[in-house]
Order: sequence, then structure tokens, then C-alpha cells
Amino acid sequence: RDKAEAAGFVADAYGRWKKDDLTLLPVYQGVMMGTLSPNRANWKFGTGAQASWDKSIGPEAPFGPQFLVRDSDAATAVPNSQLPRVLIRNIARTTDERTVIACVGAPFPSGHSLSTLSCDRPGTSPWALGATLASFVLDWAFRERLVGTNLSWSFLEEAPLPRREAAAHLAAISKRLGAIQLIFSPSWLGSSNAAVQGPSQRWALTAANRLRLRATLDAAIASLYHLDRDDLHWILRDCDHPVPLVTSKPFARTLDPKGFWRVDKNLDPELRHPVLTLVAFDDLVQHIGAQGGDRDAGLHAFLTQNHGEGWQLPATLCLADHDLGHDDRALVPQPVAERLGPLYLDWQLSQTPEESWAECERHARAILGDVEFGRRLGGSEPTDLARPAAPPAGRPAAALDVLGGPVQTDLFGVPIPGAGNRRTTR
Repeated sequence: RDKAEAAGFVADAYGRWKKDDLTLLPVYQGVMMGTLSPNRANWKFGTGAQASWDKSIGPEAPFGPQFLVRDSDAATAVPNSQLPRVLIRNIARTTDERTVIACVGAPFPSGHSLSTLSCDRPGTSPWALGATLASFVLDWAFRERLVGTNLSWSFLEEAPLPRREAAAHLAAISKRLGAIQLIFSPSWLGSSNAAVQGPSQRWALTAANRLRLRATLDAAIASLYHLDRDDLHWILRDCDHPVPLVTSKPFARTLDPKGFWRVDKNLDPELRHPVLTLVAFDDLVQHIGAQGGDRDAGLHAFLTQNHGEGWQLPATLCLADHDLGHDDRALVPQPVAERLGPLYLDWQLSQTPEESWAECERHARAILGDVEFGRRLGGSEPTDLARPAAPPAGRPAAALDVLGGPVQTDLFGVPIPGAGNRRTTR
């Protein structure tokens, strides 16, 4: 990038470097993306292991790659590279905070340190797939099986995926977390509920909103895998220890080396992602119970409560009320929401939905061109929280996963837990 800039190339608003009629695209490296975050670090200087990266950037920061490549070369090497794809880090250790680091990346090429997955079957969404791969539940499944440090396709192709009926729910939240740069404007075309919020008003830009939505997503996915409260507590066990203990090396050696207790361990337990996931799951269980045990109806109520905003961070949280905590602090309600800060930035609250949609469509047209823009705008990609349509009378709904693949079911059409289907690649 430094050589390109010295030659006169300048970055545009969409993360591309341009000079005259030439366009250079960023090349994704593993360090540049994080869990549900397509822009985690900007290159500062250096190469290889000596490269210095700025990891303090916000989710809406401009892209700052180390390397650039001609767009014509990228198009030749990667067909349909302009479409969003799921990025997964190949190097995966079971004793890190997370093993599966996945997100939907911007439509840029990537290096060998990342695997990419595309969704080309009609009605499937990379946003739903990325959300599933980034969940605690699926991450736990990989951590239990992975022996080395390479997350190869042999593991990925056997991943159990939730039913396709949930894809719209997962995609809607995943997009709020990931599609927050202007280059993603085309991904918002065709979304409904335009009169309620525009795309930029849905962006999860603050730490509080990102934490809220990630906890919501993890709770929902756990329910889609038909886990109960004890199951999820087991997967996220030891995440509620006090800071002095969990940050102590002698004590940490007594914990499961593959556990998620490292996540947010420097924060008080009530502010940690795993703990808030368990709290959100308890709320989801209550909604399912209020719907007479109907899991789909309860999930829809959970995700659309609070005027469509979904589950909210609690004002205060008593860990003991959720069978969590290991000290006297756990017995006393602790403040949560006010300590995490606001959910939205001031400009998001002041913008009207019409202004947000007009801005989105203007950028999408600039990226796609008039012809492709018109085709996309008339599309019907399922991205929002609409209930799935009922099958025709007398015909059972086909059981499909979020990639549109068949799911093994019993005689009543109920998915059989653990009955995975091996997928073939092309």
C-alpha cells in the first residue's frame, strides 16, 4: 500500500485505491478480521511477523490493508469476488479466547491465511452462515474436536447447522454487526422495515450495542441447536469467576484449557459476553414458555421485543438470580447498562430513515452501476425478522439448514440431533 500511495493511488470511500482508470483492492490478511468484524486492524508499518497493526480502530474505520492488488487480477482469480463471502482464519488454537474466528468480509480478495465460503444456493445467506460459525455453540463443537492448529475443510464440512427457517433471524443481526462500511451498501438493498430504521441507523457501532447483539445472537443460536439451560451453562462454565481469580495464573491452570473463561476476563463478570449470553438465554427461555413451548414463536418474540429492538442489556444484574457468580458481589445487583454506555451514536439518532435509505442507495448505485443496482433493488433476499411462510396445506415443510442443504429428520419432520450431512465442494 505504501508503494501504491507513493505512486499516486488514493483511497476512496469504499476502501478501494484509485488512480485514473486503475483500481486496487485490499488483500485481506488474518489479522484484519475478527469475530463478526470485517475490519479489526489497520496496518501501520513493517512486514511479516514484524508488522505493526493498529487494533484500536472502531468498527466503522476505513480499511487499512498492507497489500493491494489490481481489481482485474482479483476478478480473474476469484469468480464472483464482488459478492460477500464468509472469512475464516485457518490458524485456530483451542486454548485461545476463540477458536473459530469468522465474519462476512468485504468484497475484497484474501490471502492464504483465510478460508472463504460462498453461498450460491438461492435463498441462502452468508450472513446467517457467518453468525452460526461465530457462535459459542459451534465454536465449542470445534474446540472439542480440533487437535492441531489448522481449521481445515475436513472439520468445516461436518459442521452441524441450524434449520434454514432461522436464516432470516440470524442474517438480520449479523448484518447489523458486520455490514457497517459503505462498501456493504449493496447488502442492505431489498431489506424491509424501511420506515422504521434505515441501514446506517441499524449499524452496531458502540461497544454496548455490539455486546448486546452478540449475546442475543449466541442465545438464539443455542436455542436453535435445541440446547437447554444446563447445556449452555456447561459450554460457558467458569466464565463468571471474579476478576482477581480468573486473571490469576495459578487459578487459571485449574480451569478447562479449552474453556471460554478467557473471554472478557479483565471485566467484572456481569459485563462479560459469555455471562450476558446466559442472561439473554434465560430471557429467551421465558419467551418460549410464554408461547406454550413453541420454540419458533418464542424465538420470534425474543428477537422482536422492545418495539423490534430485541433483548436489551439489563439496567442491573444479580448474578445469583441466574445461578452465576462465586463471591458476595454476585448476591447484590450490579449496574450494567449505564457502565457499558449508549447503544447508538448521536448522528444515528438524529438521522431519519428516509435519509439513511437514500444514502445507502446512492452508495450502492456507485458501487454496482445502474444495471446491477436495479436488479438488486428488485430482489427479495430474506434479511429481516419475518416469520417463515407456512408450507402449502397437506405438504410438510422441507427441513433444510442455513445453507439450503437437507437435514435428516424423524417421521414427524423433527431434525435428528447429531445427524450431520457431509457436504461436497466444487
